[in-house]
Amino acid sequence: MRLLSALCLMVTVLTACGFHLRGSQGFVFNSLAIESERKSPLVEALSNAITQRGVQVINTGEVRLFLAQERLEKTAIQVGREGKSSEYALLYTVDMYLSEGGQAGATVTSPLPSQFQSLQVLRRYAFDAAQLLARQEEETIIRQEMQDELVEKILLRLRQFQLSKSTR
Repeated sequence: MRLLSALCLMVTVLTACGFHLRGSQGFVFNSLAIESERKSPLVEALSNAITQRGVQVINTGEVRLFLAQERLEKTAIQVGREGKSSEYALLYTVDMYLSEGGQAGATVTSPLPSQFQSLQVLRRYAFDAAQLLARQEEETIIRQEMQDELVEKILLRLRQFQLSKSTR
């Protein structure tokens, strides 16, 4: 009985302070055209994530997303006693540009460099040459997690995108 009353009290306090679960936020558009310099796993994962959230990914969308210069850089950040790298940093970067309307495959109408947004994800991991296979597997998993995080960052930018009043 005491546990039930404590639970009820906690629920009451949480709802009184305005706390609520984030849930899924919608987009202000129903269709999206995705354009990229190359077909990559990031583009495919992003397309799947957007489709799962009820937005059509088509060639002529209300909103046009251009992904440019997707790159993954690996840098040695620590060297061990033997002169071999013992720690690496992975930096996954993608530049994106959002605009209204347009057809995928059409040239971007000269956006200013300031209109591009650069999204980055950084991970550090230790490397032991004695466990080469395990470390390669770990790097693959880290890359997948970084891709998933970039997809979430792009989705966040898409949720913040506002259409002009003429198209609403």
